[in-house]
Amino acid sequence: MGGPKAAAQQYRQHLLQLRPSLIRLAASTRVVFKLVDHLWRTMVRHNIRDPLHDGWNYALFNEVAVDVLAGTGVVMWNSTLPMSYLYALECIRSPQRKTLPSRHWNCPDTGHVGYILVSQYTNMVLNDYCNRFLDFGEEYCL
Repeated sequence: MGGPKAAAQQYRQHLLQLRPSLIRLAASTRVVFKLVDHLWRTMVRHNIRDPLHDGWNYALFNEVAVDVLAGTGVVMWNSTLPMSYLYALECIRSPQRKTLPSRHWNCPDTGHVGYILVSQYTNMVLNDYCNRFLDFGEEYCL
C-alpha cells in the first residue's frame, strides 16, 4: 500500500497511540482536536511536487481523526474548515493578495492561512472559554 492510504494508515496508528491518553485527559478537562485546514496548496488535488500536502491526504487525515477519536469525549473542531476553504479560494483567485506588515492576507504563502483566519480562530477559542467559564452574559463575550 502506498500514497494517501499509506499516509492515512500511519496517521491512524499515531492517533491510536494517543487515544488512551486523550480519553483520560478528556475525562477531567475539555480536549479539543482541531482538524486540518484547507490550504491553497492542498486545493490542487494531485500535488506531485509535495505529495504529503496533497488535498486527498488532508481529507483522509480528517476522516481518520474523526473515526479514531469518536466516543472519546474529545471535541472535534471542524468549524474552521469552511473559512479556510473560502480563504484558499480567494487566494487562488487573487494569488498576490497580501497585507504587509500585518499579513492578514498572505496568499503568496500557500502552506498557511493568513492572520485574518488566525484572528478568527482565536476569537472562537476565547468565545468558547468566555461562554463556559466567565458567565458574563452574551454582551461581554466576543
